[in-house]
Amino acid sequence: MDFQVVGEYVDYASGGESNRPQFQQMLTDARQHKFDLVLILSLDRFSREGILNTLSYL
Repeated sequence: MDFQVVGEYVDYASGGESNRPQFQQMLTDARQHKFDLVLILSLDRFSREGILNTLSYL
Protein backbone atom coordinates (compact mmCIF):
# COMPACT_ATOMS: atom_id res chain seq x y z
CA MET A 1 0.00 0.00 0.00
CA ASP A 2 1.13 3.49 -0.77
CA PHE A 3 0.32 6.23 1.68
CA GLN A 4 0.68 9.96 1.38
CA VAL A 5 1.29 11.59 4.75
CA VAL A 6 -0.81 14.74 4.91
CA GLY A 7 -0.19 15.66 8.53
CA GLU A 8 1.06 14.66 11.92
CA TYR A 9 -0.71 15.35 15.19
CA VAL A 10 1.46 15.28 18.30
CA ASP A 11 0.43 16.05 21.86
CA TYR A 12 2.79 15.57 24.78
CA ALA A 13 -0.04 14.91 27.21
CA SER A 14 -1.68 11.81 28.58
CA GLY A 15 -3.90 9.74 26.32
CA GLY A 16 -6.38 9.81 29.19
CA GLU A 17 -7.15 13.44 28.44
CA SER A 18 -9.25 14.04 25.30
CA ASN A 19 -8.96 17.83 25.48
CA ARG A 20 -5.54 17.89 23.79
CA PRO A 21 -5.00 20.59 21.14
CA GLN A 22 -3.63 18.33 18.40
CA PHE A 23 -6.13 15.58 19.18
CA GLN A 24 -8.95 18.09 18.78
CA GLN A 25 -7.39 19.40 15.55
CA MET A 26 -7.20 15.85 14.20
CA LEU A 27 -10.91 15.35 14.95
CA THR A 28 -11.74 18.63 13.21
CA ASP A 29 -9.68 17.66 10.17
CA ALA A 30 -11.34 14.23 10.11
CA ARG A 31 -14.80 15.83 10.08
CA GLN A 32 -13.62 17.96 7.13
CA HIS A 33 -12.43 14.81 5.29
CA LYS A 34 -8.83 16.03 5.10
CA PHE A 35 -7.59 12.45 5.36
CA ASP A 36 -8.81 8.87 5.04
CA LEU A 37 -6.64 7.03 7.54
CA VAL A 38 -5.20 7.52 11.03
CA LEU A 39 -2.14 5.52 12.04
CA ILE A 40 -1.25 5.20 15.71
CA LEU A 41 1.46 3.26 17.51
CA SER A 42 -0.79 2.05 20.30
CA LEU A 43 -4.49 2.45 21.03
CA ASP A 44 -3.77 3.67 24.56
CA ARG A 45 -1.73 6.53 23.07
CA PHE A 46 -4.85 7.61 21.18
CA SER A 47 -7.32 7.38 24.06
CA ARG A 48 -7.71 5.56 27.35
CA GLU A 49 -11.47 5.95 27.51
CA GLY A 50 -12.23 2.38 26.47
CA ILE A 51 -12.56 0.86 23.02
CA LEU A 52 -16.18 1.97 22.38
CA ASN A 53 -15.50 5.58 23.32
CA THR A 54 -12.27 5.54 21.34
CA LEU A 55 -14.05 4.27 18.24
CA SER A 56 -16.75 6.91 18.66
CA TYR A 57 -14.07 9.56 17.95
CA LEU A 58 -13.39 7.91 14.62
